[in-house]
Amino acid sequence: MGRQRASQPDDGYKATFVKVMPEEVMVDTYYNYNDLSENEVEGVDFRIRWREGTTGYCIMAPHGGEIEPGTSEIADAIAGDDHAFYSFEGMKPSGNSVLHIPSTCFDEPKAVWLAKMSETVITIHGCADKDSSAFIGGLDSMLIHKTTERLQRQGFSVEKHPNQNLHGVHPDNLCNLSASGKGVQLELTKGLRRQMLTDLTPRGKKVETRVFFEFILAIREALDRRGR
Repeated sequence: MGRQRASQPDDGYKATFVKVMPEEVMVDTYYNYNDLSENEVEGVDFRIRWREGTTGYCIMAPHGGEIEPGTSEIADAIAGDDHAFYSFEGMKPSGNSVLHIPSTCFDEPKAVWLAKMSETVITIHGCADKDSSAFIGGLDSMLIHKTTERLQRQGFSVEKHPNQNLHGVHPDNLCNLSASGKGVQLELTKGLRRQMLTDLTPRGKKVETRVFFEFILAIREALDRRGR
């Protein structure tokens, strides 16, 4: 893992609503990549990792690194050697939340190119709730259903986010910028990510747990079950 290259129709699952908080309570500073890149330095404040795939799937962590810790590692593992991978990663010593571009405004050129070159995009995000849950959304109702089924079979809690703005159904959401115009968005609580990795520090994120591998396996099985 971690190889680098420079740089609301019926969804088929039952919604469960629980209280949840965003990863950090904040107001976004940047609403497009151009503004961010004029004020932040690539290679110092952030980095972009990506690779192409062969399956038509692209797994993305647009708020990776220290923005929503653990999401880069999870997306990279899901992508493996066959699916395309993208991660925009915060590298600041602190205050990485300033690098958060909303998913409906995320227009970093390489991310948009990879999304449009892919049949289906799956984005991995983080939220701050302490419970161990995965909130699923997007416009690809078939893949939502299959992903939910596989995760629940492994014992994971899969729910619909109580905040409708985080359902991932806007056509401009990064997960829906694929060639098919529909994808899947996964918001993973801090509680779940802490079960998947030793902790969410830069050092702790390098050590995966059994829960991590069970989660990755479930997602990859869901992708395989689409019959591609």
